[in-house]
Amino acid sequence: MTGNAPEQAVISIVIVTRNRAGTLRLTLEAISQLAIPDGLLPELIIVDNGSTDTTPDLIRAARADLPFACRCLHEPTPGVSGARNRALEDARGAITAMIDDDCLPARDWIASIWRHFQDDPDLDLVGGRIELHDQSQQPVTVLLSRQPKHLTRTADLRNFILGCNMAFRTERVLSLGGYDPRFGPGAILRSGDDFDLLYRAWRAGFRVLYAPDIVVTHNHGRTSRRQIRELERRYQFGRGAFLAKHLLAGRGEVLTILWLRLRPPVRAFFREPDRLRVAIRYLRRVSSVYMLPIGAVRYLMTRSPSP
Repeated sequence: MTGNAPEQAVISIVIVTRNRAGTLRLTLEAISQLAIPDGLLPELIIVDNGSTDTTPDLIRAARADLPFACRCLHEPTPGVSGARNRALEDARGAITAMIDDDCLPARDWIASIWRHFQDDPDLDLVGGRIELHDQSQQPVTVLLSRQPKHLTRTADLRNFILGCNMAFRTERVLSLGGYDPRFGPGAILRSGDDFDLLYRAWRAGFRVLYAPDIVVTHNHGRTSRRQIRELERRYQFGRGAFLAKHLLAGRGEVLTILWLRLRPPVRAFFREPDRLRVAIRYLRRVSSVYMLPIGAVRYLMTRSPSP
């Protein structure tokens, strides 16, 4: 800055990537087209989590097309949570906006995030709508509700916000200890990273909002039922680890989340006359539920001081 130019506020956009040069290219192209509000200065932090493809070359080339600063950090230890923590330690923004390397933000994405934090000084964490980028892909890892809502009870935590479209006050999340590096893709507990962070934020009294005007499209690439079954097994593994972590810490309220998943089929089983048909239909839907105890046991084997 020179002369009497006003100081601009900084917001940090964070992407963690590993060997996804194809989808990352589309993400970076969309970020380069973001509409930036007056008085706001974004920075982009890309954390390369050990890529062996053309990702480093892609990042170097993309920097020339970005209208704001871009830094690339390297985190060789596998795991999206540890890589995100690396970015948080380096972020200059009072607000950090997380987006995945297979998501494309709407042009007003960063403007919408900034507006919500400006309009509500007490807001700590916000997440937004997630739509399919390609309608030929399976309708998973999306949030399509157009109804804004605040998080008011533990029972609403499940699928309230997803980590591929989430923003928060940087210092507030750092005060929680950041992400638990054992959770999430690439880490030993495979998934549950954003859910664990959201739960800890909720317990700490964060004001949390789902805002459907903050939009990304998810280019996840899954088109087959086999891919969905594998994804669900990974999610169940992470949920089991999450339950073990917080039950061992004396937080029995997390069982509410599990019960809400089980309640609909249990009620249907006792209310509908054809109980066998109900049981078969449900078992098909939750065929990966056996991963819950496996994830819990894996957590017990890897216990260590954690946020």
